[in-house]
Amino acid sequence: MLQKRTEILLSSIYFWLFIYLITVVIQFIYVNYMASVDESVFGVIGRGILEGKLPYGDFFDHKPPGIHLVAASVLWMSDSLLALRISVIITNLISSLLIILLVNEVFPDNRRMGMIAAILFLGSTVFYEGIWFLTEVFMVPFLLLFALFFLRGVRKGDNRFLFIAGISLGIASQFKQVGILYAIPVPFIFLYLYLGERSKDAFSKNLFSFVAFALGFLTVMILVMATFAGLGLFDEYYINVWSSNSNYVVGPSIGIFENIKGYYVNDLAYLAIWVPIIVGCGLLGRDILKRNISSKNRVLGFILLLALVGLSTLLIRQYKHYMIVALPFLAVFCAYYMDDWLDFKITWGNLKKAAVLILSFVIIFQFVFFVGKPFKTTAYRQEMIDYIKEHVDENRTIMMLKDPTYYFTCDLPPPDENIYYFSVNHNLTWNAQSLINTTQQGYVQYVIIGKGYADTIRETPDHPLNPVILYLDANYMTYEYYEGYNVYEV
Repeated sequence: MLQKRTEILLSSIYFWLFIYLITVVIQFIYVNYMASVDESVFGVIGRGILEGKLPYGDFFDHKPPGIHLVAASVLWMSDSLLALRISVIITNLISSLLIILLVNEVFPDNRRMGMIAAILFLGSTVFYEGIWFLTEVFMVPFLLLFALFFLRGVRKGDNRFLFIAGISLGIASQFKQVGILYAIPVPFIFLYLYLGERSKDAFSKNLFSFVAFALGFLTVMILVMATFAGLGLFDEYYINVWSSNSNYVVGPSIGIFENIKGYYVNDLAYLAIWVPIIVGCGLLGRDILKRNISSKNRVLGFILLLALVGLSTLLIRQYKHYMIVALPFLAVFCAYYMDDWLDFKITWGNLKKAAVLILSFVIIFQFVFFVGKPFKTTAYRQEMIDYIKEHVDENRTIMMLKDPTYYFTCDLPPPDENIYYFSVNHNLTWNAQSLINTTQQGYVQYVIIGKGYADTIRETPDHPLNPVILYLDANYMTYEYYEGYNVYEV
């Protein structure tokens, strides 16, 4: 009787819809959390666009222009951090619906699998910073459109869909440069399809299909470059977006396995997605070794390939939000095996209940562990915001040497084109002497830096900011204010 009831529950679309709605509600927990560094940068540039300024001309940033245009559009409707966060939730919901469409495209008439994938994706956003206004969040819908139209174009042999797939990937690349990586496997996929038929017709068909995709992709890339060339900013665009990233050294790369270990709380908490993925990879690998290359396994292999492309970025820099571009494809891959297991005829009903408990654990853990976290740091930062707003004179501003969040939250412009002073733009748009000169011009009233970061700079003579900190220490009054900030009044 218990097993029968469990089977009825797990086969009900309303049950999965209920879990889905819970994950939607969780998205709203973080809307009032203090702005992150990246969010603040995009918010400042978005405001600047509304004032007639241009990215790369009036501001330095090493991200492509897509995120700046979205920020400007959102802030035009409502100039607030809340508006940015609401746009993230809407985008995540759109992505979850596209995941359902993608599943329906490759596994039609299986609504439960699509719902499971959408639930796993939405649940993962909390663990991997997908609730902030970040480039990866806005890449995901276009990556899903790329996957959806690519599979549809290949299945139907319709190059119009492949052209749209190329456009979608081109747009995704305008949010973050790693979107280009997803284009690398495409010619090899068409080569694989040709080798499966080995005929003159197959060669021309796959060649034209690849050309259709490439035309769509290049159309977007060329239009963006032509736009900045027309604005007289092509060199600035190229330097900011494409060449400056070679200067960006966050620190020694710790590698993907150390990275996973470093975020074990996130990974262990989200076993609902990782366990089926690991087992699923084993099952897919077993089928491939047995030469069981069915259409189902081809699709699963393609989905897994897209996930691996996203995961490969962790080999470059280790940030949790780098996972976001892989999560929708991991969720689809995982959902296939979870759905299959839930239909497996067993005599021990507790196995099925375990699947429900894993999903429930995800939801409960999010509430218990994460609900209070956003509000612990918001309180003292709000005090700092109030202090800055009260004490900064009209027509003057602040200089943030690392954390640019207060430019956005206090509605103050940066003192120059640099919203941040990192290695990515060092010696391109700033150096130690230029910062010292800026503090001497009377426009900057306060220079603010985290105390721990300032101490590290003092102890590192070859740090690019070391001369700046030593200059500030020697010439201006400093005092510690609110949880470890050094504030220099200049």
